[in-house]
Amino acid sequence: APYNPCSCISYVKSVLGFEGFMGDAGSIKSNAEASVGSVVLLKEGKGHAGVVIGLTDEEITISEANYKPCGVSTRTLKRADPKIRGYLIPVSV
Repeated sequence: APYNPCSCISYVKSVLGFEGFMGDAGSIKSNAEASVGSVVLLKEGKGHAGVVIGLTDEEITISEANYKPCGVSTRTLKRADPKIRGYLIPVSV
């Protein structure tokens, strides 16, 4: 599905094929533990979100849009990184 590379939420929805949650990344509530395919919610800026594409006991790897302005990138974070505020598995409302 097409997405806006300047919007982390647009990218997450496109990757997951899910339109059921709306709003900005800072207002989304977490409901899950880290797993491949879950949404990682971060405390960066006014809130940021990415998709977990890999994980180990120590780290997660995420794919995200707009961490680098208007681009898609990946990065690896420690699972205990204080920037991580939670994880979301989207569910239909």
